[in-house]
Amino acid sequence: MEGQYDGFLLCYPNPSGTEGSGIRDRVQRGRTSLRYFLGDDQRRSRFFENSVNDDRIVAIGSGGEMIGYAAFYLHGRGPLSPAFPAFLSEYGLFKGFGNFLLFKATEPRIKISTLYLYNINVDATQRGKGAGAALIDAVSNLAVANGCTSVRLQVAAHNRAMILYLKKGFVVTGAMKMRWLRRFFPFECLVDMELRLAPAKVQMFPVAVAEAA
Repeated sequence: MEGQYDGFLLCYPNPSGTEGSGIRDRVQRGRTSLRYFLGDDQRRSRFFENSVNDDRIVAIGSGGEMIGYAAFYLHGRGPLSPAFPAFLSEYGLFKGFGNFLLFKATEPRIKISTLYLYNINVDATQRGKGAGAALIDAVSNLAVANGCTSVRLQVAAHNRAMILYLKKGFVVTGAMKMRWLRRFFPFECLVDMELRLAPAKVQMFPVAVAEAA
């Protein structure tokens, strides 16, 4: 579905044609932190090429161009679903097994009533114009449409995105020091945040997200 919101074009799921190809290319590189054990942008892009789930991506456009996206995890599926054989093929037996375990460790452990926001990515030239806030609202409404009572996320303690999350109503629920995991990830502390949702919230996308077969 498509909808205008606060001057932006919001598309869910991410368009499967040419319009959404640039967003898909960005998503299949994965989160930046994955480069520390899955390799550089080019290698991750090749690895995730066939495992992108467009129905776990909300794309946002402005001025006729797609300028960013929000990726999320819901009902047991996130934006990327690489199978174990893909790890073996790309990295070999031992490194492939280790990378598979590390990737699974980064997957959220959440209740069925929670949507987990992986990340929000907006073009640098478009930041500060409301696109990030519009994506949070879109994801929140999708969560409500699917019976969720909260949206959760983790953000590095030094990330300025925390300012936006706090403005949108997220509260800090905990923090985790990385300790030995610092060898794999480029930050010292992860902050847990949660947005509690009102059931009566107006739905921009009045359709439920399909669960995996």
